[in-house]
Amino acid sequence: SLPDTHFTDPKSVLNRLNQVFQMSEQNPRFFSIWYGVYCYSAQSLMYASAGHPPAVLITPTGEAKSIGQTGQIPIGMFANSEYITAQTTIVQGSYLYLFSDGLYEIQQANGKVWNHEGLTQLLSQQHRTNCDISLPAVVETIREKQQGLSFEDDCSIVQASF
Repeated sequence: SLPDTHFTDPKSVLNRLNQVFQMSEQNPRFFSIWYGVYCYSAQSLMYASAGHPPAVLITPTGEAKSIGQTGQIPIGMFANSEYITAQTTIVQGSYLYLFSDGLYEIQQANGKVWNHEGLTQLLSQQHRTNCDISLPAVVETIREKQQGLSFEDDCSIVQASF
């Protein structure tokens, strides 16, 4: 469905998706995406994003690093948008988390809106206290921050271990 696309080059994939899925041709819809390609032998991750929250990389020591806000504009909004590929090294024993903004843009019981930094700190803290964290436990901790209410926006999270 994406001819002439170099799938190991994230910017190539995002640029091609943006050409194919323009809002003017897709019933005014657009989407965000975080796309990565991992090279096991080099322990290197190339990635690009389009309007998607940065991923969070947790090192074996529990240090957290946000990676991936390479493009602010979602796929389909503007035909002339260009996306870039970035690269990082991933140490063995690290974890990468990809998630939607609905997981951290939540109203807390104190009336303040939680943010990306709060989620990053939560993931880092969970790894420092327990190397084998469970995603349902992370989601439950977040749900407690909003006093058990349902999420108002899409809520997804993926964990990749290296």
